[in-house]
Amino acid sequence: MKKFEVLYEKTVPPGPTPADTPVDLTEETMTEHRMKILMRMEQENLDVLLVYADREHGANYGYLTGFEPRFEESILILHKDGQAYLMLGNEMLRMAEYSRIPAKAVHTPHFSLPNQPMETELNFTRLLQKAGIKRNMQVGIAGWKLFTGRLENNETMFDVPSFIVESAREIVDGEGRIRNATGLFIHPENGARIQINVNFLKKIP
Repeated sequence: MKKFEVLYEKTVPPGPTPADTPVDLTEETMTEHRMKILMRMEQENLDVLLVYADREHGANYGYLTGFEPRFEESILILHKDGQAYLMLGNEMLRMAEYSRIPAKAVHTPHFSLPNQPMETELNFTRLLQKAGIKRNMQVGIAGWKLFTGRLENNETMFDVPSFIVESAREIVDGEGRIRNATGLFIHPENGARIQINVNFLKKIP
């Protein structure tokens, strides 16, 4: 990893005036987000990307969907052709209609709160298959942090629930076909989220 020189300087504090109204991200901005991730998926030779989110770790997910899970967990499944699925628990299922990325909802009771009904006709592996995960696919899984240690293979370390990783591995049938892809979003050199556009300036007179 490259070394960077950090310089500290005194700067003028930002002005105290807040925005008068909330500024929503435009469709152009959300399309740009999606295309940046799809481009990076192509560069990394990924067939599909699983973006995990829960209450504390939803920024990567929200970067594409425009919302984050506030109570339950969720996975956004994005295929290299742009097709997308939202795996949502009981209380989150209605959020599919508000997603800023076109996506099909897959009711996934496993992501519901404790003591919520979790009965389903399909086990979790079958639900992943319903969302388009197939044998021999190259799968990336995005959690919320980069592993950068020198003593492990960082691509094979995951900060998402193990049943997600194990189910995906069972489907694709290969140890080397699943890897940590959080860097697509937050790698310090080329992550999609390290640079934003000026969407918010368009609404400031």
